[in-house]
Amino acid sequence: MIARLSGIVIERAPGVVIVETGGVGYTVRVPATLALQLRDGDSVTLHTHFHVREDAQELFGFLDQTALLFFEQYIFLYTRIIQFHCFQLSFPQSVP
Repeated sequence: MIARLSGIVIERAPGVVIVETGGVGYTVRVPATLALQLRDGDSVTLHTHFHVREDAQELFGFLDQTALLFFEQYIFLYTRIIQFHCFQLSFPQSVP
């Protein structure tokens, strides 16, 4: 797990920055406002969430711990809602 990343912004795109640290460039998904705020060459420290799925591994970054915690709570709740709906769909509805 990557909990924090410090380095130099070497590229930016909408919602994404590439942060180089130790000779390695990490693609980090960030809020659009943060991507606009940062400039190439800026030194940055991001609090990160490393998200692993079957089809992707993504790193999400935030300037402060509060934004990261909010994001992680959102993911937790969203996942539980999806699981609940899938659980309901897996059982046939009773017919009166």
